[in-house]
Amino acid sequence: MPNISGSKKEKRKERIRIMIQQHPRGITEIEVASELGMERRTVNNYLRELEREGWIYKDDNSPLWFAIRPGQPHLSRFEVTPEEAMTLYLAVRLLAKQQDKRNEAAETALLKLSQVLSGESSVGREIEQAAREMAQRREAAGYEPTFRQIMQGFIYRKKVRLRYRPLNGKPFETTFATYMLEPSAIGYTTYLIGHSSAPNAVRRYKLERVQSVQFTQESYTVPADFPGLAVLHDAWSIISGETQTKVVLRFSPAVAERVQETQWHASQEYAPDPEKTGYLRWWATVADTTDMLPWIRGWGADCEVLEPAGLREELVVHLYRAAKTYGLSPQVGNEASRLLRLWGKTTKDPEIFHPALYHMLDVAHIAQQLLSHRATPRWRQGLARTLNTDASSLHEWLPWFIALHDIGKISVPFQIQNSDQKKRLEGERFEFGHYAAEHKKLHHTLIGRILLEEWVKTYPRGWRTTFLDMVSGHHGAYQQAQTNHYQLYATLREPDEWYQLRQQAIATLRSCLLLNEPASWPEPDNISAAIVALNGFVILCDWLGSDEDYFTPKPHASILEYLSVSRQKAQERVASAGFFVPAVSAAPTTFAGLFGWQPRPLQQAIDAIPDTLLAEPSLTIIEAPTGEGKTEAALTLARRIAQAQGTDEMYIALPTTA
Repeated sequence: MPNISGSKKEKRKERIRIMIQQHPRGITEIEVASELGMERRTVNNYLRELEREGWIYKDDNSPLWFAIRPGQPHLSRFEVTPEEAMTLYLAVRLLAKQQDKRNEAAETALLKLSQVLSGESSVGREIEQAAREMAQRREAAGYEPTFRQIMQGFIYRKKVRLRYRPLNGKPFETTFATYMLEPSAIGYTTYLIGHSSAPNAVRRYKLERVQSVQFTQESYTVPADFPGLAVLHDAWSIISGETQTKVVLRFSPAVAERVQETQWHASQEYAPDPEKTGYLRWWATVADTTDMLPWIRGWGADCEVLEPAGLREELVVHLYRAAKTYGLSPQVGNEASRLLRLWGKTTKDPEIFHPALYHMLDVAHIAQQLLSHRATPRWRQGLARTLNTDASSLHEWLPWFIALHDIGKISVPFQIQNSDQKKRLEGERFEFGHYAAEHKKLHHTLIGRILLEEWVKTYPRGWRTTFLDMVSGHHGAYQQAQTNHYQLYATLREPDEWYQLRQQAIATLRSCLLLNEPASWPEPDNISAAIVALNGFVILCDWLGSDEDYFTPKPHASILEYLSVSRQKAQERVASAGFFVPAVSAAPTTFAGLFGWQPRPLQQAIDAIPDTLLAEPSLTIIEAPTGEGKTEAALTLARRIAQAQGTDEMYIALPTTA
């Protein structure tokens, strides 16, 4: 606003402006001249100057002048060039396309604009036509009053009380301060961006999801640190956030030129694709890909998502569904593809699941990593000792057997547990035999044991018993299949396909995981110890291999594709668990060297234990009166055992009182 002060003329204009402000219902030119004792002609000149400067306004058919208050918009006549007028017309056309519901405020604004531009060739008539076209939009119950109150709240900086219904969520009430409004071509809608009291944070609410709005008298100011339009800098359309994702796409030669014609996002870059001649590689960094997905899908087969992997998987799932919609689904085909339709882990979406075979691979790859020389030697040493086999070759064969821990999931009683998955499998023409509610009693661990008992008969008795107890006990309870379990399973009468799918799984896992057969299969000296050791190890592998942050559902990846993914994720998960951290210490092994003071008699006895005794599994019970140094003695003994066995890991169990 101009600084109206100083000269006599400026002071007179200031008096006129103040007088008009003091008459909120309006004042005529004659009344101004009379009250100020000025000539009407002079007053008229001053009024026109104040109007051009944006202080006051008057409607064309009214004698009354009004003051324009801060934040109060008013459309007055202005001069534009023909090119500027056409630019306004294009903006009007975009508005008309974006409004899919009746909005009288928008129609009235366009009619007023058409009057202002009536002298600019046909532009005024074209804008008037756009207003008439918008008048034909459908009436949406409650939309106009909601729009009007939200706009008033924004204009006059008053908070509004909203009842808002998120997509697929429960409605809630919040007090909202609107910082800015943003139209979106996606969904032909408008978003409110501002502070919401419910989460006490800045939120974006879609206008159509506002169920009710109540104007309040509580004022607000937009925070100085609110970035305005910059808040959308990293958004594809509306959704933004603190994290950013680089999206890399490959466009076919058919659309490459068309892609380059438009600045789709501020961060976009592109170059010839280095792998495919004639293709275009395009990339941008966005805050969220949710509202980018429709744009990507709109290019159809001419656009391939290269990064990130999660977005690529979303597109794969979408295309798979589209294929099913048009009867092109490949699920009924060879045995390998049928096997990958059986779920091991599920999500809320029945089409997004992790195949049972892939979960078994994940757990086996975790085992490979833990048994490798990169990891602590605890697992190799403990398992080799209890299984009575070579520690250095465990990673070559044991992961195959560990993978089979969940073979029971490739069965009717397991696959039918989830009703959504059952419906999906029925649609893919899987048959479930004589399944009845009582078959729910057959847990997949017991079924796995029943199914593998015949298969494992060729192995030594000790290894056979250890392995089967791992299959049936890896959920924490040792189970033996009883006569009633066999009888119940027999009544199921699974179709032959299920047997064939299990054989396919065993053969596939063997080809992927059995790197080298041992010269002889293990025969544990102490079967109970072997069972406990193997079961504990498998439970750890199963827990790490079920981490959804690493092992995401891959229902449409080929086995060759997924093998490398699973190996990489297993390595990352074991590393994040800390099992690749060196566990061998160079700390002293004598009491005095470890603690720095001379030992008591009890502690001297620890130093005297022969090294050969500590190199083997042992149990030491220390009994002594309080104050004799039992804790330090135990820690010294643990350090000596660790040095003798090549690892500095220990487990401390403290006594508790029930």
